[in-house]
Amino acid sequence: MTTTTPPPGRPKPVAPLHQQDWEIIKAFPTDANPSHQNLIDAARLLLRYEGAQASADLYELITSAIAAWGLDRESLFARTRALWNSGWQPSITAEPQASGVGSGADVEG
Repeated sequence: MTTTTPPPGRPKPVAPLHQQDWEIIKAFPTDANPSHQNLIDAARLLLRYEGAQASADLYELITSAIAAWGLDRESLFARTRALWNSGWQPSITAEPQASGVGSGADVEG
């Protein structure tokens, strides 16, 4: 059995996108009215952090937000499947960093 506790003097490991994803998660609404983008982000991040012990804090935040929306894992995935099947697409005006997709190499700044 392997331990997830780092040796003394070493920092706790975190996922490479931990900070970026934490920014997205902390912006989730706390009421039962998530946007389509919130639902999509919650579903993809739930899959990313499910079982990732180094980022268990993010997983807890995601599951708490989903519960606050009156959803569970299966109902979240059902809603996001319905969104994608309806032809919904993320806004093209969304910031590249906010969507969590792409390198941003095509963005001047």
